Amino acid sequence: GTNYDNWVYDNTFYITGAFTETAWPNCMPITTGIFFTASGPNNRVFNNNFYVTKTTALDRAPAFALYLGGALNNPADNVLFYNNTIETNDKAVWVSSPYGTTEGMWLEKNTFRRVANPYYTPPSITSALRFGYYNAQAIGVKLINNIFQGGFDSDSYYFTGTSSAGTYDLAKKWYLHVTVRSAGGALAANALVRATSASSEVTEAYTDSNGEALLKLSQYVESGILTSAGPHTRTASSPYSLFVQLGAATATRTAITIDQEQSMTIALSGDSVAPAAPSGLRVGP
Repeated sequence: GTNYDNWVYDNTFYITGAFTETAWPNCMPITTGIFFTASGPNNRVFNNNFYVTKTTALDRAPAFALYLGGALNNPADNVLFYNNTIETNDKAVWVSSPYGTTEGMWLEKNTFRRVANPYYTPPSITSALRFGYYNAQAIGVKLINNIFQGGFDSDSYYFTGTSSAGTYDLAKKWYLHVTVRSAGGALAANALVRATSASSEVTEAYTDSNGEALLKLSQYVESGILTSAGPHTRTASSPYSLFVQLGAATATRTAITIDQEQSMTIALSGDSVAPAAPSGLRVGP
């Protein structure tokens, strides 16, 4: 079955996790803000604040803002988790948890903030995201323009699968804001902006009435096995080249490295513009 059209937004979650013995041997008590296991269109979690405190080092008592498992068939155009802020003393999100495989988990423009942990030293302390349990897979993960603070590393992931059947693939992307102007300096609406990666992946957008286009470009793609030993194969997408066109007027840029959010302005002319550094840089949301 499916579960669809669920929107969770503008909430504040205070999550404190502790271990409690139960009458069921090997029971795993889970403390979480949202347990997401929906499989259907138009589900969204956005503009929420999560404050997570895990008080025990025991892995049998996980505490997360988002606990994701058994979630399949998310449409390719459906951003799931965006504009949320998660503050935690351990991990923020568990993708492909004991509840099973996930497909199309999309996290965009979230802030992950690590705070001090007076209870224990977390494993893989620089990782905000945990992936995998037993043979669960993580298929088509999208990590787009997320911000990592307080010692979290945006390129560090905590892999905890235990089976070679637990495969994964993810793409880490950033925003590139492009403003296009005519040779005379006027803002150019409806201009084509095309980015081509080192691996020939093409991303296109058109400028709006303010002459601005937003492209979401990969820093890298990664795939492998969700065990700590991997393998984890990461392929960089930079350098990029840009081609801009409006009618007969064109411009190009080359040797663009995508490793953070950034902005640039491009002037059109009858001939290609010589490569140049971005005119402006914006980091963060």
